[in-house]
Amino acid sequence: MDYMIVKRIFDMKKILVGILLCFVLLLTGCSNELKSNPNGVKLYLNDEIIKYMPYEKDVVPFFVFSEGMNLNTIKYSRFTFQEILSGNDDFIVSDAISDLLNEYQDNIYTKIDTQTISSTTRMNRIEIVNGKPKVIKEKLPVDEVFTSDDKKQKVVYDEVAFVLLENGLQLSIEYRRFNSNGKTYYAWRYTRSITLYLHYPLMVYKNEEGKNRLIILPLPNYTKYSVGPQLALKSLIEEDTYLKESYYNFSFEPNRKDDIINFYIERYNGVADNNKITCTYLGIDFIITFDENTFKIAKA
Repeated sequence: MDYMIVKRIFDMKKILVGILLCFVLLLTGCSNELKSNPNGVKLYLNDEIIKYMPYEKDVVPFFVFSEGMNLNTIKYSRFTFQEILSGNDDFIVSDAISDLLNEYQDNIYTKIDTQTISSTTRMNRIEIVNGKPKVIKEKLPVDEVFTSDDKKQKVVYDEVAFVLLENGLQLSIEYRRFNSNGKTYYAWRYTRSITLYLHYPLMVYKNEEGKNRLIILPLPNYTKYSVGPQLALKSLIEEDTYLKESYYNFSFEPNRKDDIINFYIERYNGVADNNKITCTYLGIDFIITFDENTFKIAKA
């Protein structure tokens, strides 16, 4: 074969290997820049959205994860209400998540995405060696636990916790959970890092001047919603799509109706009248009405 053809094939292979290596680095997160959060990881709604709300700026709730602790997150997050933890000591992060879940243990819903049988699983410890941080990889033994089918197995779970906060918002955390030597650990999934997401369910309404404005809805934990700041702001403010009442109908399992009614009565001083509840959240009055398997929220 001609020497120049062989050289070109070799050069193309080198380029393909380089592209593949870059792709792998992106998948593993090694190429992501990090930022430090010396006073905890703050999740909040940005001013561009708040200016279309009837609240004073300091009224809009936010949340700080692990306040007073310095944790690293991915530098370029898509939203101000979402952060991705990375480059931290896994044992420190695990304790921080454990503390949060213990604090809100009566207001948590957990959903298992996947479960894997494994005798060991990985954690990273960061130690200072010669004045520089060094990642120490550790394999921890996985304890046997009773699974949903009453079998005792060594299981590692990919899980999401939905935490109903005192400020009325919902925080979701994606993580890997397992038990080792009698202790529960929370770490990054093998497929992605720990993600914190502060939920802001929104309603679009017309103000007295006929302009689209936004308010935050009080929703029970693990209530699925469609309208939120993840949508394009232009669509929310300049279009009338999300004025439709159907966006503010929320389904629930029949056996949860009493829990939802009590949620609005206990948390927001709701007043029940037949199949209707009136309550107030962040200074805005709401009317909640129930059908057989759904409830609807409307601005009073």
